[in-house]
Amino acid sequence: ASSSRKSDWVDLRPLSAGALSASQSQSPRPGLYTARHRVTQELAVLKVLDRRLLRQRATRRRLRQEVRVLQLARGHQNLLQLHEAKAVGARVELAFELARGGEVMRRLRSERDASRVLQQAAHGLQFLHERGVVHGEVRPEHLLFSDDEPDARVLLAAFGRAAPWRSLTLRCRPKTKGFLWDDVHHVRFVPPFLLRRKNGLKWTEAVAEDEGGRLVTNWREAQQIDVWALGVTLYVMLCGCFPFGGGDGREDNVADIERRVLQEKLTFPEDGTLLSRAARDLLRRLLEKEADAAMSIDEVAAHPWLNGAVAPAVTWSADML
Repeated sequence: ASSSRKSDWVDLRPLSAGALSASQSQSPRPGLYTARHRVTQELAVLKVLDRRLLRQRATRRRLRQEVRVLQLARGHQNLLQLHEAKAVGARVELAFELARGGEVMRRLRSERDASRVLQQAAHGLQFLHERGVVHGEVRPEHLLFSDDEPDARVLLAAFGRAAPWRSLTLRCRPKTKGFLWDDVHHVRFVPPFLLRRKNGLKWTEAVAEDEGGRLVTNWREAQQIDVWALGVTLYVMLCGCFPFGGGDGREDNVADIERRVLQEKLTFPEDGTLLSRAARDLLRRLLEKEADAAMSIDEVAAHPWLNGAVAPAVTWSADML
């Protein structure tokens, strides 16, 4: 990241709760803003960080890793682009491509719509996986449209957890609370092999010693972090709830979600018969619980359902949306 005393970005408008607009504060608080480039007039999303946080070694490392992955992703049409990373006085600014179309979930109206979204998301993940990088946070809310046009590009955003797979480490012993995805939303996207590892199942001190505390022990496992999360994301797109009993009225807590993911079979809502056979086949394969049998992202991209001719174009009724 470069350094400067003056920001290139003006007309800041807050996107997040902690942010303050430029009219309220000449030095914006940490948060997300829309902003306009002082010279080119280009609009972007500006992520503002407190530079003092970078005194912490772990925070510096995470930020450097995020910027490196974003630089690696430069030029790919389905990965949100980083325009600039710069230290400005007491803050750090990351300027990102503005996804004017917003979250894809707002515009899904048919299986074919969802198929097109998944196809482009898979292309973005293929690009990362070909370079040995795991995104680590595939979620419905992190899939955005580039603009409001019908042929808008799908953009995979949120690279805060993205990293080369060999650098993914537990940094803790089994049953330690400080696990990466230990909350009721994020745990829904964690593949079963990681839940077992986190809970001390299939994990021994010998493995910990041999692998140096790695979160994953091989590339096939690493890929499943993204492939499983993509399956959960697609299930939410097509069914309107989480798989394995998510959103069925049962009390949700981390332990209960983990138990259901590990023990329950994949089922579909009562109106799941509306899903095409190809969609259900892909969901079953994406949500394969054994890492050794799971799909690779290349296999996902080659699945027939991602061909628009297979996914039905029938528009969903209002009560399904």
